[in-house]
Amino acid sequence: MIRALLRPSLCSAVAISALVGYLAAGGAPGPRMAWLATGIMLAATGATILNQWQERHIDALMVRTRHRPLACGRLSPRIALGGGASVSAGGDSATDRS
Repeated sequence: MIRALLRPSLCSAVAISALVGYLAAGGAPGPRMAWLATGIMLAATGATILNQWQERHIDALMVRTRHRPLACGRLSPRIALGGGASVSAGGDSATDRS
């Protein structure tokens, strides 16, 4: 159910823009770049989950967002908070390797 909180297109755009910056700053393709991409993707994903957790009450009031899993009560806020924190921590660990 937590998959419903993921925003892969948004998170991919964040990771791609970070990689473009990495390459523009003189970084070379390789394992370090792969770890950076993984870390950025996980951190962005965790941030989207935590953002939806934080705004679930406001999302429930808006027509566009009221059907999101947290806003309509299909997913427990505790599960979302734990999942978002875990994914964010994974992103932090991955970027430490880069």
